[in-house]
Amino acid sequence: MSERAFYENLVRRLRQELEEEKQRNKELEDWADSLKRDHERLRAWVDELKEPPAYGCVIIRPREKDAVVLSHKGLETVHYGSLREEEIRTLKTGQRAFIATIPTAAKDPVTGELVKDPSTGKPVIKYVPGITEIWRGEEAPLLRGRIVSIDAGEEFGLVDEDLVAMSIDSYRTVSKKVPKQVISELRLRPNVVVDCLPETLDIKRVGREQEVMRFEVIERPDVSFDDIGGLVEAKMELVRSLINPMLNPEDYKVYRKASRKVLLHGPPGCGKTMLAQAVAGSLRNCGFYRVNAGEIYHWLLGSSAENLRNIFKVAVNKLKTGEFDNMIVFLDEIDALAPHRGIHPGSSGAEERVVGQLLAILEGFDKLPSNLTVIGATNLPILVDSAVRQRFDKIIRVPQPDGIEAMRDIASKYIRPGLLPIDKYMVEEAGGPEKAAEKLVNDLSEFLFREEEVQTRFGRAIKRREIVTGRLISQMVEHAKERALEDRTIFRIAVEGEVRESPIDLSKVMQLYGAEKRAALLRERYRRAEEIGVTLEHLRESFEKHKVERAEEVLSSIYRYQMEEPQVPELKFYV
Repeated sequence: MSERAFYENLVRRLRQELEEEKQRNKELEDWADSLKRDHERLRAWVDELKEPPAYGCVIIRPREKDAVVLSHKGLETVHYGSLREEEIRTLKTGQRAFIATIPTAAKDPVTGELVKDPSTGKPVIKYVPGITEIWRGEEAPLLRGRIVSIDAGEEFGLVDEDLVAMSIDSYRTVSKKVPKQVISELRLRPNVVVDCLPETLDIKRVGREQEVMRFEVIERPDVSFDDIGGLVEAKMELVRSLINPMLNPEDYKVYRKASRKVLLHGPPGCGKTMLAQAVAGSLRNCGFYRVNAGEIYHWLLGSSAENLRNIFKVAVNKLKTGEFDNMIVFLDEIDALAPHRGIHPGSSGAEERVVGQLLAILEGFDKLPSNLTVIGATNLPILVDSAVRQRFDKIIRVPQPDGIEAMRDIASKYIRPGLLPIDKYMVEEAGGPEKAAEKLVNDLSEFLFREEEVQTRFGRAIKRREIVTGRLISQMVEHAKERALEDRTIFRIAVEGEVRESPIDLSKVMQLYGAEKRAALLRERYRRAEEIGVTLEHLRESFEKHKVERAEEVLSSIYRYQMEEPQVPELKFYV
């Protein structure tokens, strides 16, 4: 190899090594920058660790030099730290605050002097929790509880305090000593809802009785006996039993006990509820409390009987406070509320407890007020517990309309010129709206009283008059009124062209009705929409629509059988 070639190879190799060293140097610089960034992050993290920790708390009881607070550590006592004097003076229970670790010079607990480091002579610094800031937002939420019982403090050796048991949630009940003066000022009593501070459970607010609040929906019916057609005997029995003793209390008190508990029974839809409302409407300032099994029975053991007891408690309290002068508790469908005991083997026993509670209320040691009346109603009297039936002073039958006059009386309550539109041609033919309504009532009564049978879908038949009730007549009139108003609507839109703003597509609705064909028929007979009204054909159409379902309902009703005691099944036990 020549000398020139040797030096060229050497230069080439040195340049290659130089490039490698440059690349290695670049990697070292990048690594150094990475270490520098990591060092800065670690330094920032260490600085954060050096900061005193802060956490939230709730002021439970402010004191002169410190305060009792509730934090994630539980109850603790902390000093006021960096708070100003005016902030300390305005502290109150329930406020939120922040606690931080504050450096403080250590003091000797005996002499109170500063503790100094012997080597340096400087005061020893220790870190203690203290309140650094007051949260200016809303106060901390209070715990909702309920007073379970209040026991006299003398039984537990207490002088000025009583022992109050509070239920804070579904699984925690605590007892707390409460001064007698506080109990008197807050009017604490069992079942009252209270709001109290966390942990210490100091009572701050008092609400109403929890179990009773949900049962305070009471009506003031505006129904009178004149609004009920037929049922003359049932009305007279109610007047004799409930109204007359109030009109002549002196004689009834001497010679006869007033009836305050009445049981109404009869087929569905015959007016039992309206009769009870009419009694309430006849009494001065009378409340009407309608109760059914659905709002009584509860899955929780013992709650069903308690619900029934609380309903009567509300009724009695309303009378004591003077909100009502009289009160009627109406037990609707009492057969579901108080069935025969012993016929539900294997159940939780809620029915038996409710029946027992009802018996105690109707005739127990605590008598009901004389101005409180209990009226029960049932379609199935044979299913009501026999002991409950015997507690009622009088049992009144509410029958179906038994003649054409009764049907006329019922129909006349719903067919009046002011209650439904009557067809123009009927009004002209009869000589006025009143006579047209009277004719419509007579025609409808004769139609319903015909000697014809209604064939049901399961092969049995029943006479037409036996399926007629006040509710059926009411439904027929409402259906006929609906059809007449429907014809008026079609006439106004399709004939008179009266179109108002509507959130629906009128063309689709008119197509659904077949409005063009119906409008053409209406145009041939009427000139204005006000001339369209109810006719006998509308009422007949309604009857044809409902007759089969109503007949099957009556035939399948156990009410058609006699009032006999049901047979309690014999219980057999096998070993």
